[in-house]
Amino acid sequence: MNFRDQRFLPLANFALHNILSKAERGSDMGVRVELKSKLIEAASYEEAECVMRVYLTNGQMRDYADVPRSVFEQLVGARSAGNYFMEHIRGRFRHPA
Repeated sequence: MNFRDQRFLPLANFALHNILSKAERGSDMGVRVELKSKLIEAASYEEAECVMRVYLTNGQMRDYADVPRSVFEQLVGARSAGNYFMEHIRGRFRHPA
């Protein structure tokens, strides 16, 4: 599945706005959104640094640098967050130093 095939659920933009508005705020990462995924437990985004943190269901945590907010929004709005992560994030963004 490529990026153009990625489908959003109905009313995804409205729901995504509400999710991001009500998302938890962590001390080191700005917006954190819990995801219903077999691969990803949650994702968070630090706007000032453009860093996305992905919390995997196996307990691992991965940080990705220079991630546009739109990529984070697409991840949390994707029908399958795991598939989106594997196809559009993993291996495409560098890890912060």
